[in-house]
Amino acid sequence: MKEIGYHITRKGNLPNIQKKGLKPKIGRRSNSVNEPNKILCFFTNLGAIHIWKERLYKDIPYEELAILSFDLDGIEYIKRIDSAGDFFTLSSIPPENINVMQFTQVSEDQYKMKQGKLTEMSLEDCLKDKGEIIDELADYEHKKWSTNQHSILWKSKWNEDGSYEISQEDIERIQKYGRLDYSQVDEIYKSEIHNSVLETFYIMEENNILDKLALSEEEIISVLERTEHMRRNNWNEYMLSLCTVQAGKYIIPEERVKWWKKEIVTSFYDLSDNLKEYDRIEVYNIFSEIEKYKAEKNKNELKTAPSVPEDTGR
Repeated sequence: MKEIGYHITRKGNLPNIQKKGLKPKIGRRSNSVNEPNKILCFFTNLGAIHIWKERLYKDIPYEELAILSFDLDGIEYIKRIDSAGDFFTLSSIPPENINVMQFTQVSEDQYKMKQGKLTEMSLEDCLKDKGEIIDELADYEHKKWSTNQHSILWKSKWNEDGSYEISQEDIERIQKYGRLDYSQVDEIYKSEIHNSVLETFYIMEENNILDKLALSEEEIISVLERTEHMRRNNWNEYMLSLCTVQAGKYIIPEERVKWWKKEIVTSFYDLSDNLKEYDRIEVYNIFSEIEKYKAEKNKNELKTAPSVPEDTGR
């Protein structure tokens, strides 16, 4: 009897997998299972669906998920000590070796399942339109801002009038990195920025955007890092401009504290249309910076290209 591996994913990822197959990587859900290495995770018992859905796609309906299955014959893999029977491999699974089990939950422990070969499926209904992709990226921009702002407020000192005094540590950090070009920052900061933009990169990858950008993965991530550095500096400069300064201490007014606290705990999709647009603008800025990079790259390539001798007609 053949041993089968199963991998759970969103249906929206199927067009990209149909094109490139399953590859070991540090993916969007790696942090959920504390995995820092490039691997391809899977399980061998369909009874573990509930566990992996809860871990990776807790708030995603079953109807939006698919199970990919593939034959493990000839594939080297390792079993980890895990209550859900977690396995991983460093091998890639080509599209032609992948089957898709689309399922609908009928009851708590019963499903309707439909299986087919990935390469033979029409996946037009899985593709997202441009607006959906922009909002998915904007949602992550909002999450990044919320995490950063919560950290600043959490380390700030509360005053009796409801205002917050930003910690001296954060002020020094903001002022230090705000003066530096991204090429000048230290490796610790670069690592932090790098990790913060990977989710953006994976959203772009899963929605088949990377090929359209005509740049290497390393170039795209590099632009994302520089753009994130600029985004943080711009936001921090704006935040400090709203503070009152007393004896060198930056105080966030009470009304602004209340506003930001409310915004931090509000999902992007529940924000007002005006506030959503601020996060979308951050996404538009990303693509604008990518186009600037491409234009500069093309300009430099033209400068270094060998000249073509003039045709004299001989």
